[in-house]
This record gives sequence, structure tokens and C-alpha cells, in this order.
Amino acid sequence: MARAWGAHWQSLWPGNARAREPLRQLVAVMRQHRERLAEAPPEATSRDSLQSLERRLELMFRRHPLSAAATAAYVCLMAIDLQRLRGLLAVRALRDAPAAP
Repeated sequence: MARAWGAHWQSLWPGNARAREPLRQLVAVMRQHRERLAEAPPEATSRDSLQSLERRLELMFRRHPLSAAATAAYVCLMAIDLQRLRGLLAVRALRDAPAAP
């Protein structure tokens, strides 16, 4: 499903090679992040990898304003923020849960 979505998304990219380059860079950044997570040992956390990804996405967002790549980078940054919020809410729910008898 993800491959089909990715192929369709790429078919919607601009026809101009110069306009497509930032989008290619964004895809490469996301692939590198996914590979880094896949190669990490089981006991590793994703904190450093996510921070690195955030920095790269922020840089891409600033370097390519008014482009589709900036929009995609922004959506990725919002997904990271939502993931972080979900984790904080889960921790709070566990902390505030009544103790089992």
C-alpha cells in the first residue's frame, strides 16, 4: 500500500526536474531515517534519530519555501510532534492510572 501511494504521489510531482529535486531530497532523508531505525539495536531509542530527522526537515522547510517539499517537510514535522504528544499522553495516562489491587 505504501509503495503504491508513494508511486502515485511521485506521479503528481512537477514536470520540471529542478522543481522535483527538493522532493527527491525529502524522500532520501525519510529513507535514510527509516534505514537508520531498522539497523538500530533493539535496546536503542529513536530519540537521536528523530532529533536528527527534525533538524534535516526544518532545514529543508527553510531552504525551499513556497515549494511542495516545504509542505511535505512541514507535514512530517507535524507528524513527529503528534507522535511526541501521543507518547506524553500515554505516559501521563499510565502514571495517573489507579493501582491494580
